[in-house]
Amino acid sequence: MLCGKTNELLLYGSSFRTAPVVEREKMQELLQKEIENGSLPLNEALLLTTCNRVELYAVADSSYKLKNILDDDLKSGDAAYFMSGQEVVRHLLKVSLGMDSLLPGEEGITHQVKSAMVKYQKTKLARAALGSVFSSVIRSSWNMRKLYGVRAEGEEIGNIIAGKVKENMGSGFRVTIVGSGRTAQEVYKSLRDYTGGAYIVTKRALLPSELSGAKIVDYDSLGSALEDSQVVISATNTDIGNYLLTAINLPGNIKLLVDLSVPRSIDPAVRGVGFELWDMDFISRLLHDYRFSYPEEINRAINETADRIYYNVYFRRLEGSVQRIYASAYRMALNESINAQKLLKKGKIDESVIMRNMAEKIVKKMLEPLVEVPKDPSSVNLKLSMIRALYGDELNDKIGN
Repeated sequence: MLCGKTNELLLYGSSFRTAPVVEREKMQELLQKEIENGSLPLNEALLLTTCNRVELYAVADSSYKLKNILDDDLKSGDAAYFMSGQEVVRHLLKVSLGMDSLLPGEEGITHQVKSAMVKYQKTKLARAALGSVFSSVIRSSWNMRKLYGVRAEGEEIGNIIAGKVKENMGSGFRVTIVGSGRTAQEVYKSLRDYTGGAYIVTKRALLPSELSGAKIVDYDSLGSALEDSQVVISATNTDIGNYLLTAINLPGNIKLLVDLSVPRSIDPAVRGVGFELWDMDFISRLLHDYRFSYPEEINRAINETADRIYYNVYFRRLEGSVQRIYASAYRMALNESINAQKLLKKGKIDESVIMRNMAEKIVKKMLEPLVEVPKDPSSVNLKLSMIRALYGDELNDKIGN
């Protein structure tokens, strides 16, 4: 937090690393209700839900108050993690880069982050701060993907699942795919040449060309599609209830069910009546051996990018005098870093000496206004604002004296 008056950027969530899918599903349901009811002390909110995670991003006046309320309401224990400030931006960058995914390096997660931002901007829940953070993270993650060659090992989750389905079913089977997003498109494209026909169940009016050749139906026609299929793959974020498919409404001709939905759309109890079901816990084990080797410099780039995004967003929320101070400090650091780079290229001075000299120059320039005797009331106010920015509002009484 840059100053006492600035609202805090917060994150409360759970992922495949901390909890099984059933616990994440409960957390999503409870968080969604809390947001819709307006019962949480939030100024802004955005719920990011994917097959890998459920994360509430928020702007609130008190991080500890919000955390305590969520801990009491959700009773998630060790399954939940909590972050604030720049740590939130760093985490979101790693998420958008696929560094915290079941399939490391996957691009699909970046599209899901963008979809979540658009959804919550439409509801007016994600406004200035969250909108700026998410849009900056998305833009930066695409640039970093290109710069560092970040991508999955030639495949996305949809392709991998489709490959396993082909191994299991052979060819000529008919498939119903629930959903028309990126993962559903990957599954269909990979299976297209091996099936005897495919149904795409969706609410969308306009569909991408990647789904051409499939029969498009709405949810009202789902039953007839199932009667003509041996495989069902659910890959949708559409809110269609806790469970779309149960043992009651599944015809006996179904040989394999794959649930990639958030929340789940296939009742796990179908296993008890003879259906084969692959859920996200199964897929987590399936993808356990997939790895992506990230270059060493990417962590440094993430830290630098997260700091830039965080400060750029919160510059707008600071009073004018404090904003000028931080802008001035940024320019000083930038100029000194350019000078340091020139010296490093020459290779005549030790790196540690260059960095120490750079830091000393920046500190000296920043402290000069504090040791100067103020010449007028505006200079006094500027000095007090700088002290507040450097030391926090808890020293206001001493500053006044």
